[in-house]
Amino acid sequence: MGTLSFFIGLLAIFLPLCSAASQDMFNLFAYGDNIGGLPLVFRDGYAQVGDPNKLNSSFTKIYFDTNSSTSQWVANPNNTDSSANATWSNQVLFVPGPSSSDHRIGFASDPGSNVTTTFKTYGQFVFVVNTTGEWESAFYAQSTDTENLYSLLWNPGDSEDYIPVTLRTVAPSNFQDSNETSSSS
Repeated sequence: MGTLSFFIGLLAIFLPLCSAASQDMFNLFAYGDNIGGLPLVFRDGYAQVGDPNKLNSSFTKIYFDTNSSTSQWVANPNNTDSSANATWSNQVLFVPGPSSSDHRIGFASDPGSNVTTTFKTYGQFVFVVNTTGEWESAFYAQSTDTENLYSLLWNPGDSEDYIPVTLRTVAPSNFQDSNETSSSS
């Protein structure tokens, strides 16, 4: 009976990991103090969080899909929006590497070697897989000059200017965007 309990316990631990399946297309939303599920948007090659319905045309609504062979998350403009003006596509989401002095999370067609591009979800929570295979979540937001717009950062260090955030694949219940492609569970 003890062996059976042991295997049931292992199953209970690892089954949720198996159920953290990727979706075909999804959005990412940031949650933190006074950041109640703002979506990621693309601007000049970097990830920011803010309400795209209240931002100017230099910001692009995006959606993600996954490259199953590399676990990279590929961003594309949400062209179902009539105001979409994107001139880019197939940009890989990345976090800067440990030796980078720039902590901004960004997008690139070829991210290079001093970045991490492997992302996983556990349920609807986003993690980065580091070079040793550990899952980390060190996402932060930093206010910008635009109200309710934040730069998305990776592990910037201690400062009162940074707000710890979690990234999730689920929109807040009050999110209003007819082009939103996230699951709602």
